[in-house]
Amino acid sequence: MDKICSNASLVAIWLGKPFPQLQLGFEVIDRIYKVAFREVSRIIRAQQYDFTLDIGDIQDKYGLELLTNEEMEALMDVALAKKVGIVNGDSIMAVDKFGTVAAFLHVSGLCIAISHALARIDRNVDLLEGNFLFRAERIQILREWCLGDQSLWQELLPLVDFTAGIQNGSERGGEETVGLVLTKLLLWTIGFKATDPRDSVFGLWGIVRHIASTQHLKMPEHLRPSYDMSVSNVFHSVATEILETSGTLILLTLVKDPEQRSSTELPSWCPDFSSPLSSHPISGPQLKSVTPVKAGGHIEGLTRSLLPGVRGGTLKLRGFPLGPVQAIGERADEIEYGKFGKWVGILLEMEDTYPLTGQSAVEAFWRTLIHDQDLSSRPSKLVGTEHFRDVLLIQALGFVRREFAKNGAESIEKHIESWCGLDTLAKRYPGAVEGTETIRTYCKGKGFLPTLEHDIPVSEEESDAFRAKVFDNGSGLLMILSGTIFNRCIALTAGGHLAHASGSTIPGDEIWVLAGCPSPLVLRRLEPETDQFSLIGGAYVHGVMNGEAIAKHTKWRHVDLV
Repeated sequence: MDKICSNASLVAIWLGKPFPQLQLGFEVIDRIYKVAFREVSRIIRAQQYDFTLDIGDIQDKYGLELLTNEEMEALMDVALAKKVGIVNGDSIMAVDKFGTVAAFLHVSGLCIAISHALARIDRNVDLLEGNFLFRAERIQILREWCLGDQSLWQELLPLVDFTAGIQNGSERGGEETVGLVLTKLLLWTIGFKATDPRDSVFGLWGIVRHIASTQHLKMPEHLRPSYDMSVSNVFHSVATEILETSGTLILLTLVKDPEQRSSTELPSWCPDFSSPLSSHPISGPQLKSVTPVKAGGHIEGLTRSLLPGVRGGTLKLRGFPLGPVQAIGERADEIEYGKFGKWVGILLEMEDTYPLTGQSAVEAFWRTLIHDQDLSSRPSKLVGTEHFRDVLLIQALGFVRREFAKNGAESIEKHIESWCGLDTLAKRYPGAVEGTETIRTYCKGKGFLPTLEHDIPVSEEESDAFRAKVFDNGSGLLMILSGTIFNRCIALTAGGHLAHASGSTIPGDEIWVLAGCPSPLVLRRLEPETDQFSLIGGAYVHGVMNGEAIAKHTKWRHVDLV
């Protein structure tokens, strides 16, 4: 396919007959494309995302006409979703326009602004659907990468870290390998869908061959696509090649939560490359301005005794534990339904100051949720504790609106009473958390709760204005959270480490730092008093992501992943 496509004068994509909403989507894309590349170039060169979270700002900020509700729906639901057809009637729109507009909507923040604008007219857009938009963006950048000197993005690509800090072979003092090239491509394409799961790897073969030929690398014959191999054998073969030749254990950070894995025949350490991706990998592509994580150091800086070894289905490594998980918090889907009692419980369990960083418990908590990055820098500089306060309020106010419409005032009162832990936090951290009285006041202004005789009257307009202010202040942090929070949960270890871990993490699981792995991992011990574990997934652990936990006296222990 690589030879066919590279020699073709035109590759056309047709996915169905044209229909009015699709046509409208094409028209909107054509309009936005006129400024998209210019603005993407500006943002990447500045190494700072725009946080354009109000759709009304696009005229002054980008010189674009305001989008109508119908146009926004077409853009989010059709033009950049699964039903896109590049062939439109008798004309063909360049695929580069789709990818460039997708990149613009992402790095500008307009994808969130459009979602919010549609939500105001009760046309909710699931932020998870943004994965289609991000795939369109990644396909475009991958295409530009393959174009090399012919790419319009030639000067921009060096400003994007495609590989989460992985060094090229020459930078490590060695040679580039096909395993390292594969690692880079899989980091960029993880979560892409394929009708045949094997094509999530085989589909990269043409690109790998193209890059290998330009770098004079020898292609391993055992990696050549063969549909006689089972899905599990394909994934296992590729994972083994990468682990043995790439010089990094970053592949382990791509192992998805057990709930997301499609294949049950793989060892726990082998990624299922075909299953969907809910959140951005902890060690994933990003702007060069974002410092990559390196909790486990680099293999090349450690003794050869720490190098990984693959024996059948067992991966033999070295590492040390940060401790067992003691408590876990709610996942994103639970937070959306007004359940954050476990979050509050963890904050109440923690000391006022997080010992690993010297920050308040609340600050350490929200920094953990966003992996201490704001899309432009690590540690995060663009958001603060007041934004986290308003994110909690956004979730609470959104929930009471939906709950009142469904079950009435009595249900609202019960839910607010269940949030009484917020009052304790508000007293403990003034200004960092709002108590339930603020939520009650909003509800009384909206008519969700009765106004009592001693209450100061609040109008519906005042409640709406309060919600709008909270929403505006918290939207930036919400935008960052949309890339980190799905299918993950906050976790507190017995030793006081705060982690954002794989969604299937349970109390008793252990968090380990493994030599050469950039992020800590959640492991589940198979039998007491053994060194055999099942890999549950990666974890961000606040205060150890730069290798702080590694010391000269660190005792590395044997770890067998099966």
